[in-house]
Amino acid sequence: METFDLYLASASPRREELLRTLGLNFITCPVDADESIFDHESVSKRVELLAVHKAKLAAQQYGIQSGWIIGADTLVEIPAETNTSPIILGKPADYNEAKAMLIQLSGRMHLVWTGIAIINVTENSVHTTVNRTEVYFTQMSPATIDAYLATNEWKGVAAAYRIQGKGGCFIHHIKGSYSCVMGLPICDFYGILVRSGYPSMEQWGNAAQ
Repeated sequence: METFDLYLASASPRREELLRTLGLNFITCPVDADESIFDHESVSKRVELLAVHKAKLAAQQYGIQSGWIIGADTLVEIPAETNTSPIILGKPADYNEAKAMLIQLSGRMHLVWTGIAIINVTENSVHTTVNRTEVYFTQMSPATIDAYLATNEWKGVAAAYRIQGKGGCFIHHIKGSYSCVMGLPICDFYGILVRSGYPSMEQWGNAAQ
C-alpha cells in the first residue's frame, strides 16, 4: 500500500478534526511560532505569511525531508467604523482578554481570515491561499458572556469562541466558509493540496484510510 507523508504544523484540535474528516493520514508537528513578526502587514497578508512561517518552522524543528507540510493561521478582524481603525483579534491570553473580545464581537459582524500554506518538501515549493468569511453575532448579555466564558471554550482559539461548540449559539449567520471559521477552509485547502502535487482524492484509495 502506497502512503503519502503529510504533516500538520499546528496543535489545533479543530484542524486535526477537519483533516480526519477527510480521511487523511497525517502527523501532527506543532510549532511555537512568534505570531507578532508580521504585525505590520495587512491581516490577509499576516495569516498567509504566518502559515508559511509555521510550515517552515516544522520542517526545521522536526527534520522533515520529504512529503507535504500544512501550515495555517487564523485571525479575526472587526472592520473599521467611522474614525476608527480595524480591530484584530488573535487568541486571548487570559480570561479578561477573552471577555473583552466577546464584548467587542457582541451584536456585530466580524471577518475571519484563515491563511493556509502547503510546502512540498521534496520539490521545495510553497503554495498558499487565504479565505475570508463574514460572521454575524447576536447581542450577548453580560451574564451570557460570563456563562460562556465559564465553559472554557475560549481557550486557545482566535477571538475567544468556537463556532462548532456552544459559541454557535451566538452566531446568527455566516457568509462564506464554515470550516474557515474552524481554522481550515476545506475547499481552499483541497485546491492547493492538489496543486502542490499531493494526489487528488480519487487516487487516495486505501492510502488515506
